[in-house]
Amino acid sequence: MNVRRALGWLVHVFGHRKLLKDIRSGILHLVLFYGFIVLQFGAADIIWKGLSGNALPLPAYQDFIRIQEITVVLVLLAIIYAGIRRYVEKLARLKRGWKPSIVLWFIGGLMITVLFTQAFDHLKEGSNAQPAPAAAQHNSQDSPIFLHPKNTAVNNITILGLGGSSQSPYLITGQSAIPGAWEVLYRFAIYKAQLLTAGSISDSQTQADSLYVNYAPFSSGIAEGMRELGVPGGAAEVGYEICWWLHYAILLAFLVYVPQSKHFHIFTAPVNLWLRRRLPPGKLAPLDLEDENAEFFGVGAIEQFTRKQLIDLYACVECGRCTNVCPASNTGKLLSPMHLIMKLRDHLTEKGAAITSRSPWVPAFSGGSQQEGAHVMGGAMPVWVNHHSADGSEEEQTSIEPTMTAQKHAWQLRQDTSIYDAALIGDVMTESELWACTTCRSCEEQCPVGNEHVDKIIDMRRYLVLTEGRLPAEGQRALQNIERQGNPWGLPRAERAAWLSAYEASTALLRPDEPITSIRTMKDAARLGEKPELLLWAGTMGAYDQRSRRVLFALVRLLQQAGVLFAVLGAEERNSGDTARRMGNELLFQTLCAENIATLQRYGIRRIVTICPHTFNALKNEYPDFGLDASAVTVEHHTTLLDRLVAEGKLQPVHRVEERVVYHDSCYLGRYNGIYDAPRNLLRSIPGVKLLEMERSRQNGMCCGAGGGLMWMEERSGMRVNEARVSQALAAAPTVIGSACPYCLTMMEDGVKLLEAEDAVQARDVAELLAESVFGRNESTLLEKE
Repeated sequence: MNVRRALGWLVHVFGHRKLLKDIRSGILHLVLFYGFIVLQFGAADIIWKGLSGNALPLPAYQDFIRIQEITVVLVLLAIIYAGIRRYVEKLARLKRGWKPSIVLWFIGGLMITVLFTQAFDHLKEGSNAQPAPAAAQHNSQDSPIFLHPKNTAVNNITILGLGGSSQSPYLITGQSAIPGAWEVLYRFAIYKAQLLTAGSISDSQTQADSLYVNYAPFSSGIAEGMRELGVPGGAAEVGYEICWWLHYAILLAFLVYVPQSKHFHIFTAPVNLWLRRRLPPGKLAPLDLEDENAEFFGVGAIEQFTRKQLIDLYACVECGRCTNVCPASNTGKLLSPMHLIMKLRDHLTEKGAAITSRSPWVPAFSGGSQQEGAHVMGGAMPVWVNHHSADGSEEEQTSIEPTMTAQKHAWQLRQDTSIYDAALIGDVMTESELWACTTCRSCEEQCPVGNEHVDKIIDMRRYLVLTEGRLPAEGQRALQNIERQGNPWGLPRAERAAWLSAYEASTALLRPDEPITSIRTMKDAARLGEKPELLLWAGTMGAYDQRSRRVLFALVRLLQQAGVLFAVLGAEERNSGDTARRMGNELLFQTLCAENIATLQRYGIRRIVTICPHTFNALKNEYPDFGLDASAVTVEHHTTLLDRLVAEGKLQPVHRVEERVVYHDSCYLGRYNGIYDAPRNLLRSIPGVKLLEMERSRQNGMCCGAGGGLMWMEERSGMRVNEARVSQALAAAPTVIGSACPYCLTMMEDGVKLLEAEDAVQARDVAELLAESVFGRNESTLLEKE
């Protein structure tokens, strides 16, 4: 496990796995990342040469310089492109203004001073080593012979009889050997060979006078340009000193700036990625509700977050990728995952400064004053307007601009507010932001530094619900109904098993001449001494919601056709508690969880299948924290089970279904549990189905808007999330929007109706489409009726 963890860490840190999701930004950062690693050695060489007068004694020095120069230019180009992305292309997810540009000036300044330091060095050395006339070189025995830096294309000449071996790293004079550099000897050898063969260098004077060398193409090219402009040797000396000191000053200033900026992620991001949550993703930490000493539950103050949650704040690079994919941010809600992290970080920094009486930005010896006031949220809200296409026709689409603008204007320093009076929930994070999250984890999927946003929001919701008893009215109503009747609608608890008789009634209509195939409950099976191999968990949506029942009926019919022996809990089944937990009511979740686990253990259940990804995730990933033996109980989603039955030949899709199906990925099936292929495999197995993909699909898919308890709450600002998602689906020109989740199915149907497209497009579950192909359209249609 440690080896696997280390490999994953290496892939994220050095392989830029998440960064390369945006290929242009990913390559840009890749150049900067590895460029700075390479240039550390070049910086050491420049500093050492400026202090000692000699280069570092590195092997293959010319190759070293060549690599350094190419890297410098690549980094400089990357910085220029980064500026273009931010200030010319104006990507909505990137903040603008003077502050984000500081690092561009720092890095650009470092690269330019490297090039000009090296260029002035070439010019300085060239001015100090002007070649003497040929006669003087032959007649003088006491003067050293210098060679002007020049093209090194000649490399196959053997030098003999020059007062020393050609292999000796010395500058040759008439009487002695003076220690020098290999490069000087090499150039001297070429120059002397020209004298011996040509007797004069007048024909090649232009080449000999050139400062250009192919191992330092950019700096020597700049030096040659300055020589052509007539820059004298004295000016080269001064220019070298200025650029050397300027490079050193920028480097030191950058090192001071880094810990005070988002670029502190250089140090914190690798640590954060190592500490990030392991599988399963999105799993929430349980609360100890039996702790008698607990004064609160959840997080109501910044210092109550865990260590990992606080490291997240300083690992953030403010790239905006999380906000760019957030369904709330894209539809005009105030919530922005990037600003969530930034605001918590600012609040933590200000509170830490107040507690320690020391500013993190001012050295202690300076005696600088503390910041007055605190940053809090003002009253700004996103202003959502309909966007228009290029031809001017109105077209609804997603945009993060209203949210980014609102956050920019709302988060302000208020001088009259003490940091101790600034409430985490209310002043830093507003309640409207907390209740806008669908818990889809799209932000976490995109974050390149391993930040985990959703658990922070859930922890603050827990504080609101469990400690302060505050939540939106419709959310409170849904939780009360779950607590009293076991379902969010408040329908009678006794009706949970009513779907069984409804199924029998539909099969009686389907095949009136055949005996009714009843569905056995676990209680009946136990009384008869039977032990079915599989438990079908109907779920609250399947048991109560009329539309979701049709999906459940299709699954039951398919299981019976495949010869799978299964049973249900019927009236003994309880709500899974997922909605309660995501809305912050951990107490209700743990109560329901304990009841369900006791029922499963009583019947010795070993395999469970369900049509709801939210129930699937809770049973598979979160119930084990409360006593369900994950090694003994296998939990499956209906798409994976059906995919296997089709692959084994137990189900045979033979009837053609002429539909263009665009598949919508459920967040709790995909990003939470990594199931993307099984639903698509089923659709591909159906004759006549043409599988389509939305622009945002699989890991990048957009939420339907129902997760995190929002299924039971109203959206009061911006555009409805499901409407935006259906718009994306309709762009693929489908006849069916396929899904594998009752919540998603409901949201897709509502979105189709909102966009008035129900005459051309239907929303259907994958199991319904498979049932139509297995049984034929007439039988499948009758099966859906009650």
